[in-house]
Amino acid sequence: MIGFIARFACTVPESDGLPPSETVARQRLADTPITVSGRLFDDLGAPIAGAAVTIGNSVATSDVTGTFTLDDLPRTNAWLVARASGRRDARVALGLVLSPDVAVLDIGPMWMQPLDAAVPRLVIGGDTQFGRHYLQHDGILPDGQVPEDDPLAPIRASDPEPGSTALLTHVTELFVDADWSALNLECAVTDAPFTPHPDQRFLLFTLPDSLGALVTLGIDYVSSGNNHSFDFLSDGLADTLAHLQAFGLGNSGAGMESTSAWEPHREEAPLGLKISAIAASSVSGSDNPSFLLVATEEQGGAADLRDSDAFVDAIESERLEGRVPIALLHSGREYSPEASDTTRDAISVAAEAGAALIVSTHPHVVQGVERVDGILGFHSLGNFLFDQDRHETLLGIVAQVDLATDGDRHAVAIPIASEDYTPRPLTTGEMSGGLIRRMGEFSEGVTVVPWLGRGWIPRDDGAVERLDRIVTAQVDIGFTGEAVLDLRLFALPGESLAEVSADRPADAQPGRDLLDWGTFEDEDIDGDGDDIYVASHWPAGSASFVCADRPHRGALAMCMTRTLDNVEDAVLNFGHRVRVWGDAIDAPNYDLSVIGWARGDASSPIDLNVTWRPTEGTESYGTTTTRVFPGGTTTWTSFLTHLETPSVAEARALDIGFRMEPPSRGVSVGVIDDVAIVSWEEVLSIGAPTVLAVPNDRDFLLIHTDPGPLEVTLTFRGLRPAVIP
Repeated sequence: MIGFIARFACTVPESDGLPPSETVARQRLADTPITVSGRLFDDLGAPIAGAAVTIGNSVATSDVTGTFTLDDLPRTNAWLVARASGRRDARVALGLVLSPDVAVLDIGPMWMQPLDAAVPRLVIGGDTQFGRHYLQHDGILPDGQVPEDDPLAPIRASDPEPGSTALLTHVTELFVDADWSALNLECAVTDAPFTPHPDQRFLLFTLPDSLGALVTLGIDYVSSGNNHSFDFLSDGLADTLAHLQAFGLGNSGAGMESTSAWEPHREEAPLGLKISAIAASSVSGSDNPSFLLVATEEQGGAADLRDSDAFVDAIESERLEGRVPIALLHSGREYSPEASDTTRDAISVAAEAGAALIVSTHPHVVQGVERVDGILGFHSLGNFLFDQDRHETLLGIVAQVDLATDGDRHAVAIPIASEDYTPRPLTTGEMSGGLIRRMGEFSEGVTVVPWLGRGWIPRDDGAVERLDRIVTAQVDIGFTGEAVLDLRLFALPGESLAEVSADRPADAQPGRDLLDWGTFEDEDIDGDGDDIYVASHWPAGSASFVCADRPHRGALAMCMTRTLDNVEDAVLNFGHRVRVWGDAIDAPNYDLSVIGWARGDASSPIDLNVTWRPTEGTESYGTTTTRVFPGGTTTWTSFLTHLETPSVAEARALDIGFRMEPPSRGVSVGVIDDVAIVSWEEVLSIGAPTVLAVPNDRDFLLIHTDPGPLEVTLTFRGLRPAVIP
């Protein structure tokens, strides 16, 4: 493993439980300001002078070269907003919780779009509902009734709007520039949940006054064309339609029978286009005609996407009337990063029928995008506001599209993350970059460009510039005949591994991180500066805390500390079950390793615990304990643990955690950082140059060859808009 070496000097904890060196490190982070600079340009590559650029209370003006600089900024994640006459505001969620050694963050060029009344900006979010855990902290609602107020839940059933509005506080900035905004409202809206659908495993309802939060956010329209709008049968659907109308929210995709379910929602002023929103679902439910989730001539439900003739007629008729159809689909395979054939087919049908934009939901995870005859289709946006605990559902995107009659003029995917079931914008960090690279990997006919923490989606591939950078790594292959390259130590933000070769015959397996949350960095915007020391996805007790004292990379790591008089181990467990790659398509990949870095100051040994679990359920299929750090006082050392294939076929997921015993004397401080669960993929022969498709989120290489020194040449490819000067 190749990396830089850091020293660690922690001694006795202070009264607040923090080692003195940690207190000093936190103070240094708080007291060291950072400078942000960048450049503004237009769609022809010309600089934009005189633009006002703000970060918090700091303001700068771009000069004749388009350059701006803001000094003395606190190291708190924040929005950067640029405003110029005749241009749409440009916004970037900046990650400013960086190492104090980083004095200046140059974000590079920012592209400001022209303000054109005939090209409205659409902002569309994914799956949304305000029930279950939002009303009861354990997620268990009483059958057939509205629950009593739960002081531990974010929404009070007796007064839903304040709590519902608070849940959306952090994402308001995503919608302020929207001319038209939409979500998939995946639930019934009712305060009378008396008629549950007998065949639905999960029943979702939102209390009517929670809709006020959507109005406050600026939402104009919600789709009911999904498999939960009929969760409470006709009574619940009738309530839903009535409450949406009462709150002035546009709606389509469900009705009391099939004809009304196919009725589009038509949007007029203040848009420059006459938009028609057509929504439908391919998730039909039971084979029993009495309990379908889609509408028929005899019952209500969602518009049935399987009825291609009705779908095409709905789009074509709106186009013939001079309107611009937007197709909002509910389709696909849940929890898979790759779009299903059903979704791809529906996007093709919609594009050929004349839709100007197609957006799909239902998988609850982010998938790719594609173009059909130049028309943009999103395979899945993932969740927006949803109370799922599944690890793979915690990241989503919001689609921002500047739309013309014949399709998008400018489109970006804005990453968001769920923390305590609450959406937060992701910043310009590794997590957003990895999500966008993965999204691009599973896209078709279009290159998704990781750029300023977002995914830019060009109209044609010629608009993308490719920048290659070559790095040479010296690897010592030990007696085991293998070594791992952690590519995160070499890649720049947004880059993907494009080519790899070695100076002698060798095989290599690229690997992707399934964990996502193992760097312990603060990579979202939540308005709370203290949140940088809260690892919500790693529930920590008094013995574990996020620390700023000399992390392996970035600004933060995770510390575990115990003293002689402690009787309990320091325990740190990841708060979510991690499912193996391929579980969603019944093709599990068990070629897995846990990789990370550790160090200590008089540290007790640190063990890694891995417990195999089913995809869902409480069963346990055994726990493996591996010592990943021997203890002592050390600089950073890497650890690599290959996981054994479980003996039970139902074992498709794993829980991981770390444990450190109290010391035999004094104080023990152990630190871990950059932890990853790596899923290894196809074996490549890298004696000669081997090419990988870009973008991708392969951040590791497992190299196999004879022991001895090996020189590996890595080509990293960055992408950016070709109009950047």
